[in-house]
Amino acid sequence: MDNKPSLDSYLNVFFDLDGTLRHSDPPARDVFYQYAAEHGLEIAPEQRIGVERWVNWYWADSKELLEDLETFGPWRDNRDFWVNHARRQFVQLGTEDAFAEELALVVTVKMWEVYESEDCVPDDVMPTLTGLRQAGFKLGLVSNRSEPLDEIVESLGFTGMFDLILAAGEVGWYKPDPRLLLYAAERLGVEPGETLYLGDNFHADVMGASAAGMTPVLIDPRGIYPEADCWVVPSVGAFGQELLCSDGSKARSLGKQDPD
Repeated sequence: MDNKPSLDSYLNVFFDLDGTLRHSDPPARDVFYQYAAEHGLEIAPEQRIGVERWVNWYWADSKELLEDLETFGPWRDNRDFWVNHARRQFVQLGTEDAFAEELALVVTVKMWEVYESEDCVPDDVMPTLTGLRQAGFKLGLVSNRSEPLDEIVESLGFTGMFDLILAAGEVGWYKPDPRLLLYAAERLGVEPGETLYLGDNFHADVMGASAAGMTPVLIDPRGIYPEADCWVVPSVGAFGQELLCSDGSKARSLGKQDPD
């Protein structure tokens, strides 16, 4: 947990959703690379990390993402978009263009036909959210999703946990554009400088939070970003434990206890 800031001055915590509070089980990335290997593409661990870094960059409102949305349309339930996305990943691995195109189609079709996942909330998430609320923190959920979050929040059991819930598509600004987080802070009536933002995507979450004047916290259990110059934690629970053990949080928590 290098680069951990002094935690006494923070009053608010904003969270990313996908990859932070919500995961897919089994992870799509694991199944995707398994299918690629079954069709002749051997991927070394260091190559996979490199591609996963690229994928995070791509989804952080990159020029390539915007080009693909313009070419193929919205990504949800859009097979052509995902075939192209797979091709881009294979090209990043150094695969020849012809094989990348062939493999992208085969793997994407198999993913569409076979892959099924369930939403998963890690065991440490709910205790962390509950503990932070009890300690007096204001909590926000700010995601780069296009659609409103009400349905997914309810299905994950997060109803009543957040003081603010916001999807980027509701306002048209996507992380790392700082306007999304600045708007969220203004709407909740909090100061960015008193707010921590926890997310798993260095390019979207860390850079976006920094640009908005918030303090970013990167959740990176597999060490994809060893060079990250911010506070890095392995899990939501580890983050919450550190924050709740800080002197300022203890004071807030004690201050909310009922008198004898």
